[in-house]
Amino acid sequence: MQKSSFAGYLAKSKDDESQQRFLKRARAQNLDVIVTYADARAEISKRPGLWAAVAELEKARVHGIVTGSLADIALPLSEMSRFITSVQSAGGSLYFLLEELWIAPEQVATFAQLLQHAQAAESAHKSSRIRRALAKRRLAKQPLGAPRYADVEIIADIKRMRASSFSLKQIAETLNQQHIKTARHKSWHPATIARILADHS
Repeated sequence: MQKSSFAGYLAKSKDDESQQRFLKRARAQNLDVIVTYADARAEISKRPGLWAAVAELEKARVHGIVTGSLADIALPLSEMSRFITSVQSAGGSLYFLLEELWIAPEQVATFAQLLQHAQAAESAHKSSRIRRALAKRRLAKQPLGAPRYADVEIIADIKRMRASSFSLKQIAETLNQQHIKTARHKSWHPATIARILADHS
């Protein structure tokens, strides 16, 4: 591999310590990372850091993009296509530190096809697992989806409190004070109590 300058990209990590570890690993593999971008966990769906690294490549400020691992660019298929097209049209390369994998500019399109096939296969596998789990629950006559709000005894208590002229807020506060959680292990709110009463009237 020829000596080239790279834009670095870290997914889910903006702290200085992570960036220093990233740069140290890049230097250990003789990579000249001249600019680094990162995305915090909250930003990961839009990936502004990754697209900033792509912009550096498109402006010919760098020759490629270095990421911590393949998982760092796990994008939805439509976004992956956009990412690969951008890298390919800029004549850039990709390097993945963890896997020590270098994708030369002429290999980017083939790499994209491999990733898309892998993502499609993974998606199909997840879909079949979900279908099997749903079929199993139907056969066992178990309810589908997440549990609603509470078990039968708690619903009876809610109805008794409401019959005793408790407000929705008072019922929620009483259940929370008794450390009773909803079926989803959450605190009680007046809106939840209202839904239960509407569903079980």
